[in-house]
Amino acid sequence: MNQGGPETIASRQELLAHALMLQLEAAQRYEELAQCMEVHHMSEVASLFRVLAELYCHGVAEIEDRVQPSEMPAPWNCKWGTPEAPATPGLDQVRYMMSRCDGLHLALQCARQGRDFFSQAAQAATDVELQDLAWELAAQVRHQAEKITEWMLQERCDFAVTDLDPPNMPE
Repeated sequence: MNQGGPETIASRQELLAHALMLQLEAAQRYEELAQCMEVHHMSEVASLFRVLAELYCHGVAEIEDRVQPSEMPAPWNCKWGTPEAPATPGLDQVRYMMSRCDGLHLALQCARQGRDFFSQAAQAATDVELQDLAWELAAQVRHQAEKITEWMLQERCDFAVTDLDPPNMPE
């Protein structure tokens, strides 16, 4: 893992392996978060995280037939440029009292990070086939972000991020 930024991905199989790892890690994390929310009796948020896990499981199913098992990198060898896959919510981003809208905001942010990873891979690719695949994978994650946005609209979530600790301006 390169902490300075994403490294260049050199082959189609390497890119597909990263796509599979991104979807798999996100699905696993959302399932972990669902279990944590259940412990805190936050069943509405747990339910949301299970739906998000399922969304990423569909992504896994779309990719896994295209990846050679021997091409799967160890998690610490992934070229994310971050400690975890870009679409994976960090444990430090979750609060036990979060609302469904908070969870959707987090999911949208993570999906956008996944999309950005594949967009950067497409821009860095020197091979046209690799570039096309990276754009295809970016579109797949963008579609996930669009679904999350639809859910935010259904929940009537505010799209503005609220500052929970606004500056105190003396009068």
